[in-house]
Amino acid sequence: SDINTLVNIILGKTPTTNTYTVNGVSFKMVDVAGGTFTMGATAEQGSDALGNEKPTHPVTLSNFSIGQTEVTQELWQAVMGSNPSSHTGNLQRPVERVTWDDCQTFITKLNQLTGKNFRLPTEAEWEYAARGGNKSQGYMYAGSNTIDNVAWYRENAQTVGSDSPDYGTHPVATKAANELGLYDMSGNVIEWCQDRYKSSYSGYPTDVPTVNPTGPDSGSTRVTRGGSWANTAQSCRVSSRNSGTPNASNQTIGLRLALGDPPKTEKTVTYDYTSVASLQAQGFDASEIPAYGEGANPIAAKVFSDQNASMAYSNLSIQAMDNNTTGYALKLFDSGLASALGMGQECGKVVWTANGSKKVKKVEIQWYFSNPANMAQITSSDSGATLTTEGTLSTCTFSGSGVNSFTISVKEGSNQSVFIKTIQVTYQ
Repeated sequence: SDINTLVNIILGKTPTTNTYTVNGVSFKMVDVAGGTFTMGATAEQGSDALGNEKPTHPVTLSNFSIGQTEVTQELWQAVMGSNPSSHTGNLQRPVERVTWDDCQTFITKLNQLTGKNFRLPTEAEWEYAARGGNKSQGYMYAGSNTIDNVAWYRENAQTVGSDSPDYGTHPVATKAANELGLYDMSGNVIEWCQDRYKSSYSGYPTDVPTVNPTGPDSGSTRVTRGGSWANTAQSCRVSSRNSGTPNASNQTIGLRLALGDPPKTEKTVTYDYTSVASLQAQGFDASEIPAYGEGANPIAAKVFSDQNASMAYSNLSIQAMDNNTTGYALKLFDSGLASALGMGQECGKVVWTANGSKKVKKVEIQWYFSNPANMAQITSSDSGATLTTEGTLSTCTFSGSGVNSFTISVKEGSNQSVFIKTIQVTYQ
């Protein structure tokens, strides 16, 4: 409304927008400057926060654009030629009763009509935008700590009764915008995101930012965000999250567009060999894990797979470490084997192969050497790799777009035992 526009100008919420027109219907996209934020159940969410919003973790996002409003019935009808919504009578209401699959069909047709690259926002993009991006004031809801200022939700749109003109969805942008000039990110209709859903944020680093996350690689449901006219205030918070199967729809679910190439995701996975629990997580069984003070027979070959990659090991055993360190380590070879093979010969190696189309950008290996003064020669067999070692930490970086597999081999150069404590892989 004109009043809301004036209020947003006074409050400094005038966004940078671009207008697009398809079959005579115009809509606006808001430019969002990238940045780093804390995702999840931050302090202002208080006791309303649920377990699926935890743990909080830092996220860094690149620039992107997002719809100033939810997709209206007018825009959906202009693209698809029909209107599936239950709450009709005003085409400026958000479209609803659309599945995640329907949204993909809509976006494909929209891109064909416009020549652009519209898509659903990632869950991280959605939350960052709902919080106000780099203009965030730390509100519980999208633009306010008072939900009635910014949202149509259960108390003002559902419990009023079906005979009330306020029942159900409302035309978009009739409540106040958030810090970025975005409307209805709390309430009105729930909004589909691109990501698959996971019931917590476990696995994301809590000490360093995850760059452009796109959610888990597998899963049968997709993320939904924002709450709706039929939901409680708790479900309309900026960190609240839910999910639905891709073929599910009802009169509370719609969508908001994002624009631009899908973000390049950077993830870091750590393979840890320093405890019984971490070794078992890597696929080593009890017979391969010795008690403290004991060794284990060498394992000629071992392959471990998870959702990210497979790890193939050769010439190795698990070692309960001596007084020079604590815990366990992956023993690539010992001095006896090294002496038998001779100087410069490959004594052990680890091969990492990505599942799917992942590209490895960096590998960090934390070593333990029995004789730190005469460290073994460490090489990578892959072209385009730069390997540096400082102390007991080796870092291998790959040029260009990265590689989908790598081999780290150790060659004897000092007649000593060589151990791996952790391998950390960063990939896109």
